[in-house]
Amino acid sequence: MDHTVVAATSCATCHRSSFTVAKQFPVTTHVPTSLTCNTCHKTTTSFLAAVVHANTTIATGCATCHNGTLATGAPPATHASRSKVCETCHTNPRTPWTNATGGTIPAGHIPTNNAACSSCHKTPGVFVGAIMNHTVVTATPCATCHTGNKFAGVVQMPATGHIPTNNAVCSSCHKNTVSFTGVTAATMNHSVVAGITCNTCHGTATFKGVTTIPLSGHIPTSNAICSACHRNTTSFLGVSASTMDHTVVGGLRCDGCHGGQFKNVTPKKNGHPSTNGKDCNGSGCHTTRTFAK
Repeated sequence: MDHTVVAATSCATCHRSSFTVAKQFPVTTHVPTSLTCNTCHKTTTSFLAAVVHANTTIATGCATCHNGTLATGAPPATHASRSKVCETCHTNPRTPWTNATGGTIPAGHIPTNNAACSSCHKTPGVFVGAIMNHTVVTATPCATCHTGNKFAGVVQMPATGHIPTNNAVCSSCHKNTVSFTGVTAATMNHSVVAGITCNTCHGTATFKGVTTIPLSGHIPTSNAICSACHRNTTSFLGVSASTMDHTVVGGLRCDGCHGGQFKNVTPKKNGHPSTNGKDCNGSGCHTTRTFAK
């Protein structure tokens, strides 16, 4: 068939009619259109390989054709929320569907750990005002985002007044990721700072909300960690002769503590004979395990 002789005739005149000799326009498998065939089909010998979106005025109603049946391009199961029409984000019908407007995470965004945008961004097409969902970044140390002012809109960990974190995640102690106040001795997780000496935090008034080692009444610590004697990190009461680890104060003289000046430390009994300046361990009578002669 030489179509040049009927170039002025609408395709549908023959191909959507009662002319049985003309191949009919496929009603069920062709995309809806009111255009003439040659708008997309540029060769009259084969109707395959049509020029897709030849009519660049098509800017709405994508899902009418791109439903996975009439045309490819139905959103996959991994697609973000589909409560809005395609063209809300996919604004250019000639570009691949991966190039949606807003599809590139901007500079200054926190690490996502490959989480779905909708984990925090609840309104499709609107990316301001996200509600932070910390569960998707639990593997990321707090300091990655909350120090250095690296990311827009991220509250910074106090430059002063916060204890060293040892790169622990915030949720180790802060159980509420919406409010970071209210960490107490009961919620403080000392295991994450096990490599830090007690005096680092408890020997100074530098850190907010941290109980300081009593300025008077506590034995010298020689920079030992609290857990050497205090077995319970939520309550520091109850250290007795049986839990006291004398090895951490091995460089100190016994009478330096047992002279009566420290709380809950057994002092020398009244009537104790003169030591002549000797330390208890060097007296030949006492050891740190027993004070019986």
